[in-house]
Amino acid sequence: MYVYVVAFAILHEVTAVLPLPIIYYALQHSDIHIPIPDYLVVEANKKATKLMKLFGLGALEQDSRALLDMATSYAVVKVALPARIGLSFFLTPWFARRIITPITKRLAIKI
Repeated sequence: MYVYVVAFAILHEVTAVLPLPIIYYALQHSDIHIPIPDYLVVEANKKATKLMKLFGLGALEQDSRALLDMATSYAVVKVALPARIGLSFFLTPWFARRIITPITKRLAIKI
């Protein structure tokens, strides 16, 4: 029974993390324009640059839409939550049988 819980949890996280770079890349390399005023993008980039300098990272260009694309990617993944849960439920039995159970048997872990 716990195998299914573990399988669902892993699938749920994979369906949350995997789409982020894919959506970000699609936004970066497409003509999709998110309707946010330019002054908000500039202000967000200034604040992000201050934070990045604290960690010793480089600065963002003021007109960079990278933060906007990251935030949009995150929002799309969050909006897709019902579909992600449905997909995770649908794939849980297969994932538990084919992936989790063989791993736990090989490692002699009782879940």
